[in-house]
Amino acid sequence: MSVPVIAMQCNYAYLDKLFTSLKSLLYHNSGLKVYILNPDIPQEWFKNVNQQLNSIGDSVIDLKVDQSVFVDSQISFSNRLNTMTFNKLLLPKLLPGEKVLYLDSDVIINHSITTLLNLDFSEPVAAVKDLNSPDSEINAGVVYFNNPVINHQQGIVDQLLSASKRPELKNADQSVLSKFFYQQAKFLP
Repeated sequence: MSVPVIAMQCNYAYLDKLFTSLKSLLYHNSGLKVYILNPDIPQEWFKNVNQQLNSIGDSVIDLKVDQSVFVDSQISFSNRLNTMTFNKLLLPKLLPGEKVLYLDSDVIINHSITTLLNLDFSEPVAAVKDLNSPDSEINAGVVYFNNPVINHQQGIVDQLLSASKRPELKNADQSVLSKFFYQQAKFLP
């Protein structure tokens, strides 16, 4: 069985929240490969974290993302977000052959997620419905991407990026993911 792949995103200013999430994830789970999509976290941080994790079989991987691809993306509902929220739209291109569990960098894990990581699904994404959205939307804080299935749609990442630039977006990346995948999603409890 392959090593479960997790993706999170963060910038240097949010590193303390990411570190707390990572601790909670790795306390309850092991044998993970965690990609951190980021524009500016120093390589030394990854080196120090991985020195501690090597003995238990986990690894945290620096995956730099050029934020200029999101320069025209729409953040209209909150000043606490920035264009980094759209990084997850690149996952099918960055990790094309993998199923990738995306977790927001402020999620706290309080038990094993092995059952979720072992989930067998053929849909493009597995996710939870956003119960706070009056529209039918996927909650973008925890999304399991089935990248091999997603990538059967030619040019999908370019389409996702193009959709992120539309001014009518209500919930940034969440609206984009919902537009493309809501009707095909596997919904989780």
